[in-house]
Amino acid sequence: MGFIGPGYGHVKFTMRRSINVVKFSPLHDQDEVQVELYQLRSFVAVAEQAHLTRAADRLHISQPALSAQIKALEEELEVELFERTSSGMTLTAAGKRLLGEAKNLLASAQALRNEARAIRARLRARQAWGPCPIRISSASLNSPAQPWNATR
Repeated sequence: MGFIGPGYGHVKFTMRRSINVVKFSPLHDQDEVQVELYQLRSFVAVAEQAHLTRAADRLHISQPALSAQIKALEEELEVELFERTSSGMTLTAAGKRLLGEAKNLLASAQALRNEARAIRARLRARQAWGPCPIRISSASLNSPAQPWNATR
């Protein structure tokens, strides 16, 4: 779990590749919001491209699918992220505030994946090699002038 910014609570990564963002109201009531990582990636792509079709091309998905993801994210967060214009899409004030948080969450999710991969690699290496016992002769331990004599 980690703190993600003013007005928000903790972030929990689940096995479904989703993030639960818990918002705290002034009355300390909790509303849990389910935000999928692909929705955050879509949000960031549209914000950076400022155009739905170009963002869809970048993400290798159809424009209607991307539009639906953005709409679902806006409904889940209960805030409008973009102003739709004839020339493209521009971030609203709320969208500008949340863009940095979305990038931070995606970076955290990537760091979590990288750490999990590193752990898996270490476990595989340990399984492949097995325990590596090293014997140190008692004579070399008792004599500080001699280097240790380690044998397998």
